[in-house]
Amino acid sequence: MSSDDTYKIFVIKYATTNMNRETFFVPPFFPAGEIQFDYYISVIANEKRVILVDTGFREETGRRRGRTLLRCPVESLSLCGFDARQVDDVILTHLHYDHAGNMGCFDSAGFHIQQREIEFVTSSMMSSANPSLGGSVESSDVHALVDLIFAGRVNILHGSTELMPGIELHLVGGHTPGQQLVRVKTARGWVVLANDTCHYEKNVIDRHPVRAFVDLREMMEGFDKIMHLADGDMSRIIPGHDPIVMQRFPSPDKSLKDIVVRVDLPPVGN
Repeated sequence: MSSDDTYKIFVIKYATTNMNRETFFVPPFFPAGEIQFDYYISVIANEKRVILVDTGFREETGRRRGRTLLRCPVESLSLCGFDARQVDDVILTHLHYDHAGNMGCFDSAGFHIQQREIEFVTSSMMSSANPSLGGSVESSDVHALVDLIFAGRVNILHGSTELMPGIELHLVGGHTPGQQLVRVKTARGWVVLANDTCHYEKNVIDRHPVRAFVDLREMMEGFDKIMHLADGDMSRIIPGHDPIVMQRFPSPDKSLKDIVVRVDLPPVGN
């Protein structure tokens, strides 16, 4: 790539589980039964920078929560030709356990997160009296973030911004108050790493929200914002937990099928 503001994007699948549709989605439900729920981290890279979007969960956390860890998120960077020491920046979309573990593994990186998210996870809403809100947050991850703040390594954001040429962060909220998505300039145009602003593609297509929200209105408005940022092209929206991501986009090598895909390249399947 010759342009400093154009990037490759690797999406790595590091864990999986199954969710019950009846308990995961806001009524009226999708058809009854289980739905596969995959866990991803993303690497944004060009010749100048390596940027990680979210840090996955730790092995102990996944085991305690009954998630199937397929590979260590940090070690899985090697599948794309990188390692933790090369990561210049870490974008934290929000602070749920599956997006904010392993922060201490990136000694050279600066971190980027919304002020609203920090305020949320350090508020009384994290009390055991509010398990539907605090239950998805690990206190150890919050402690790790505070240590990084004291070390001067956290860029605390106050709304949507251009992080650098070719990378935009958009505050969406809904799922959590300070949730943000990442819009990236690629050779095929702008790609939206939606993460948990839409867990599944059908959230946006059918405007069907999940139960895990703090503000349903913000979540619903977020679906419109995602479509706008993707110029109305669903192939440019990368949902946060949908198995379709691994099915739709090419792997950098056939040995990495269903493990790593390049979402900066055009889709190859549905």
